[in-house]
Amino acid sequence: MAAAAAEEAQVPGLDNTICHSLKAFGNLLKRTGHVGFAAAMREVMPGDPLAEELMEAML
Repeated sequence: MAAAAAEEAQVPGLDNTICHSLKAFGNLLKRTGHVGFAAAMREVMPGDPLAEELMEAML
């Protein structure tokens, strides 16, 4: 139970890391919850293959 809670606590940190990485590539995400985060991230993904691979790996 404690391991699941620790993993859940890390998710917002990972989401923030991805948001900051997208911002470095010049893309901003709309406000979205964790459930729609992956879809929103893929929607604003730049056409750069390196950036796409980086963001997918973090998911």
